[in-house]
Amino acid sequence: MTKRYPEPYYLNIWVYTSLQDVPTPEEADSDEGMSEAKDAPPLSGAPTAVCVRNDANEYINYYYPTQKGQEPRKIIIRAPEKQKSN
Repeated sequence: MTKRYPEPYYLNIWVYTSLQDVPTPEEADSDEGMSEAKDAPPLSGAPTAVCVRNDANEYINYYYPTQKGQEPRKIIIRAPEKQKSN
């Protein structure tokens, strides 16, 4: 993604697999609605992912269904050196 879309430097990509998880226009306009949706598992139980790129990081957060429920995972593409060593 970085090689194919090097600009803009700040990039957020949200991937939803269910319309239940897509914020309403009012939620999208409000910081509160998006932050709550961003930090919580998908309401539908369907896989959902967000890719974030900024000055310091590039990563993908995603949820996927398991027998125990939805499990969060993170793929770090680029991170500050001190974060990489942990």
